[in-house]
Amino acid sequence: MAFRLKSNASRAMATTNMERVGRSSTDISKQASRLLRHCPNELEKGIDRDGWADLAGVVSYIAGNLGVDEDVVRDVLESSSNQRHEVDADRIRALYGHSFEHAIAYVPTVPPPTLYHVTPTRNLESVTSVGLKPGTRRYVHLSSTIAEATRRARHHQSKMATLAVDTRVARAATGLDFFSGGSGVWLSGYIPPASISCVGVGKNSGHQT
Repeated sequence: MAFRLKSNASRAMATTNMERVGRSSTDISKQASRLLRHCPNELEKGIDRDGWADLAGVVSYIAGNLGVDEDVVRDVLESSSNQRHEVDADRIRALYGHSFEHAIAYVPTVPPPTLYHVTPTRNLESVTSVGLKPGTRRYVHLSSTIAEATRRARHHQSKMATLAVDTRVARAATGLDFFSGGSGVWLSGYIPPASISCVGVGKNSGHQT
């Protein structure tokens, strides 16, 4: 009986540690995204015009802010499952989402025929009449699948609309360039309303209701 209790306690502790590591990983990724996308001045060495920052500096900054060991931070940022950032030797950058002037110089790429964007339904009237604009970011962010677009909008709690963008219409109308941000993310400038259609409305689901 004593052994069984000890075993159960050990399993409970292991589960708690795994949950703590999971939360830390999320916090680390969010901190890195904030720094690399929006706050270059908070880093001692800043960020160059291609979006690169000193990896050691980013690791040190995040570890100090979160009270996490630097090795843990580095492991998270260098993980193959990290889809928001790119690590190259001793430097790191965000793959997309920048709001500051100098960021990654993307190479125009032919996109899939249809890309997707999920937005609160309160934006529908504006989108269908004016189109999609980058807002505070440098690019409009699109996804290659409805599931991915919905996942990226999961922080919204309101009723959501799933938009399909006909990239061929958009490119023909404006000569618009599209860029691959990696991990199913596509970036573009202003997207005209003629290329946008609503394909679903729901509670952050991307499915027709």
